[in-house]
This record gives sequence, structure tokens and C-alpha cells, in this order.
Amino acid sequence: MSDMLQQRSPRQEMRGIANLLMFVARVASVTVEVFLHRQFGPRYIGGQAAAGLLVVPVFGALLYPHHDQRPLLVFVGLFLLGCASARV
Repeated sequence: MSDMLQQRSPRQEMRGIANLLMFVARVASVTVEVFLHRQFGPRYIGGQAAAGLLVVPVFGALLYPHHDQRPLLVFVGLFLLGCASARV
């Protein structure tokens, strides 16, 4: 319990922020990389792809609330097919 209350140094804070920004960038890029590349390693598409499945519809709903969301759902479906074909 006392470990959770310890102060983090500014260096640790910056590292945590950099890691978060890197994860967000990987989530955004993996949704496109599936269409750009044909072969991936077995662990290349992982947690970022799962987060991408959540981010794309939320992105569309928050930034374009009055627009039709069906094209984004088609994109998500194609993304899933691309992930499945990369796994095979």
C-alpha cells in the first residue's frame, strides 16, 4: 500500500507520459498497417489492435456525432479481416 503513495520523480513521470503517447501512436498506426503490409510476426499485432477496435468507433462518435458511422464500421470489419489474414 505504501508503494502506491510514493512520489514519482519527474523523470518517471515523463517516461510514463512518453509510454502513453507511444501506445496511442501505435494504436493509430496499427489500424492502417494491416492494409499496408501483408505479413507480420505472430506478436506484432496484439494489444494495439484490440485498442484500435475500441478507438476507431469512439473516434468517429466523438468527432463526427452527426455523420453516418457505417463507413467506420466497414473499416473496422475490414480491419478485422486484415488482422485475421495476417495471423494465418
